[in-house]
Amino acid sequence: GTVAVATLPGIVGQQSHRLRSLHADFCQLYAREHVMRLLMEATFPALIRLDMSYYGGISVDVTPVEERTRLHNLTLDRFPALRILRHTAVSIYEASIPLFHQLTVLDLEICSFQFGSSQPLDKFVDALEGCQSLVELRLVEVLGCHSLPPQRSSSKIVRLDNLRELAIRDAPAYISWFFSSVVIDPDAVVDL
Repeated sequence: GTVAVATLPGIVGQQSHRLRSLHADFCQLYAREHVMRLLMEATFPALIRLDMSYYGGISVDVTPVEERTRLHNLTLDRFPALRILRHTAVSIYEASIPLFHQLTVLDLEICSFQFGSSQPLDKFVDALEGCQSLVELRLVEVLGCHSLPPQRSSSKIVRLDNLRELAIRDAPAYISWFFSSVVIDPDAVVDL
């Protein structure tokens, strides 16, 4: 079932194989870094939905923000059943790309891509090409977390034929750049 983050330390490792939905708001956990480490090291074979947030609240943690928000281990072998991923204020790394390919819902807010490339937005759009199960995509202040919108280094256009809902909120230049790189079904609902 769904687990409250306050009970997480007692179940990670013991019950992680049974969890189907998990919401973790790390704003409340900065003083308990061991909880985050446990979550990032455990395997969740039945987890279908993962909501993680570092947004809001006041922190007493002295760990640099970049260290707190890394999700190096968000990989397919640790989350084989994951279909819904919602993240707020998290850095996303290249190791997560294969996991994206099985998602039906990808919801990112104020996230940054750390893909080890000078064109992380291009790399993200390329990653979307493998997301053919994606029916809902929400990008809020994600594209603008990077430098000025790049010129697409490739003329390849990514098609998301199964996408039914797209919400994208960012500066107009980034939205324009996104639509020059991605084609969606004309019947999809778009919220700008």
